[in-house]
Amino acid sequence: MYPLDQTLPQALGPDIVDAKSITLSGQSGRPIHLPLNQITVPLGPYLPWKLETKTLDRLMIRLLVLGHLDRATTDRAADIASSSLLAAAEELRSGFSLLCLKGFDQRDNLQGFRRLAGMPRALLPLRSTYWRDIGTKKRADLLRQRKACASVKRELREGFPIEYGEKILSLYKQTRDKASLKLLDHDIRYFQSTSSVSTYLLYFYEGQLIAFHQMITTGDTLYSQYLGMDYAVSHKLRVYFNLLIDCIDVGLERSKREIDFGITSYRYKKHIGCELQPTWNYFRLSHAYLNWVLPLFDKVLSPDENALR
Repeated sequence: MYPLDQTLPQALGPDIVDAKSITLSGQSGRPIHLPLNQITVPLGPYLPWKLETKTLDRLMIRLLVLGHLDRATTDRAADIASSSLLAAAEELRSGFSLLCLKGFDQRDNLQGFRRLAGMPRALLPLRSTYWRDIGTKKRADLLRQRKACASVKRELREGFPIEYGEKILSLYKQTRDKASLKLLDHDIRYFQSTSSVSTYLLYFYEGQLIAFHQMITTGDTLYSQYLGMDYAVSHKLRVYFNLLIDCIDVGLERSKREIDFGITSYRYKKHIGCELQPTWNYFRLSHAYLNWVLPLFDKVLSPDENALR
């Protein structure tokens, strides 16, 4: 359901070949469904030599990812025993260059896997006193951001507003095209399939839908899932900041304990009070005897420093 964020090189446009899922038994006995995604990553830009040849252009690595792709933690990851993950890895190892277990907690008992830090998730603890606790200076700045967006009409909708489906998809594509991390490329079916668990914040300006924010609730956590903006007007209206601020208000109104704002744009998210929490990914080559070469690919499989700002 959820964008491989921290394990891929930026701006290279990985190719999602297919998406499946497997079911594992949690330690509590409940079944846990984990997505499987096959991704093709070009390696030419990361080689120590820079030769402009068609051969290098075709040099790819096939990456099979077990875990949620657009969240920093796999759902109920702590409930999945490492022995179950290792057993699943053995079943999946054939036919792929590299296997990634993505979004799990820090573990030392996943033998044969190389652990690398992923991109941290921006998590905002929520208290009813949020607006008082952030301090006078920061509160005044956020209120200025809101004032710049005063001419925008907001509408909060439960479920996917189908009458705006094409426009929402267009705004989503605009934002995805501008992103340095181009991951899962959803179509309208994704938004329809997640309708029952979604709340949408819609922004209208001069009678036109110019932005949306899809939010998903899981227990005490509100997930800032996907958003999209019309970049012809978003800057002057401070749309991005307002999408974040309004999401906070939704979380407060619904008495949520925290908001998971995902990854990227850390400067903005730290400004509103987010804490950055580490995440971990685990890698293993399909041929275990070749795992000694994995450290050579750390730069490919780790976050770009520019993405952490």
